[in-house]
Amino acid sequence: MTGTTRRRRAAALAGGLLTVLSVIAGCTSGVRGEALPDPSRVVTGASTPTTLATSSTPASGTTTTGSTPQQTDRVVTTTPSTPSTASPRSTDGAGPEVPDCWTAGSCPAQSATDLGGGWSLVTVDVGADEGAALLIAGADVIASAAIELTGPRPAVDCRPHDATLLCLVSGVPGAHTAFGSVIEVGDRTLRTVVPSLVAQEELAVAATDDGGLLVAGIADFSDYGLAYAQSPKSWHTWQVDGSGITADGCGPPALDAPPMPAVPLTGPCEGTPEVEGFGPDSARKLGALSPGFITPTGNIVCAFDTSLACRIEKADFTLPTCTTGVQPGTVALLDASGAKPLEGCQGDRLVNAGTAIAAYDTFYLDPSGYGCLVTESKGITCRNPAGKGFTLARSGYTTF
Repeated sequence: MTGTTRRRRAAALAGGLLTVLSVIAGCTSGVRGEALPDPSRVVTGASTPTTLATSSTPASGTTTTGSTPQQTDRVVTTTPSTPSTASPRSTDGAGPEVPDCWTAGSCPAQSATDLGGGWSLVTVDVGADEGAALLIAGADVIASAAIELTGPRPAVDCRPHDATLLCLVSGVPGAHTAFGSVIEVGDRTLRTVVPSLVAQEELAVAATDDGGLLVAGIADFSDYGLAYAQSPKSWHTWQVDGSGITADGCGPPALDAPPMPAVPLTGPCEGTPEVEGFGPDSARKLGALSPGFITPTGNIVCAFDTSLACRIEKADFTLPTCTTGVQPGTVALLDASGAKPLEGCQGDRLVNAGTAIAAYDTFYLDPSGYGCLVTESKGITCRNPAGKGFTLARSGYTTF
């Protein structure tokens, strides 16, 4: 499955949690060409984001009192953003720390999310690979917090939690890299709860409950040794509340990532866990089965297309002979129905055999469900998607 297809499926199964915010019409204040929401408007869209506060619109340039973002049972969604290590900025007695570029009017605005009641949450690129979230009332910065710099089109997804909002700000600034931060919107305050989340392809709010946000992203298991496109992947989940990350884990790696989970995952997120559907032999370094391979001794050559054929050159047991005049060669065959008895005529089955030299203690697999484990002591053990197969070595041939 391509990254694009996986993103589309994950987005659909997330129940429309992420709605892209482009330029918001009907605006009163601008940030370097990007408009801030009119405080009197409620953002609407495909997932119908709704008001989180109903107090009157704060006047631009005045001190705002009494009108603060309020918790309701409604959800505000916008679009997903890149990690940074900047320390949190927060309001103190001297007021919020306002980025210099904001004062100068030179910050590129990345997103503007209408929280209702005249409140907006704006994310900006402040330079030096850092980002900032600003809580805006009218044209006034009421609070600020450091976030990951998440690329030019970040997503902001805010959910009620206790008496605050928890907001995931996330984006995909480049290929196979997604970054995000979680911030808490309180009573005229912003606080960085999780400075950095990192995943591949996407980050999204998968679910909410009394424990806070369940954030999910695609995890890549690089220890298998395969290129990203071929490597097994899984979902990585983080349970987040006002104190930060309370639990995280991954699901079973698979060649085709499953739907986005709605419950926390608890499995390992690194190493070489068993690949879903391929059994214990797959918990090690991996290789691509197609078009085949040659064992390190050169004694066994395999070709794989829709079925598997492996020829053995020398054996310590009696090999069948070819009596039909077709090209001789002892082959083991494996298809969807299972392993066949050894044949003495290879025919054209090895025409497209692989030329790559296999590595010992490596499992070679194919998305179709076929796989072969190559070991120095036992030769090769191959199986089809149903788990039927054979073991072929100089010492013997067995089927299962």
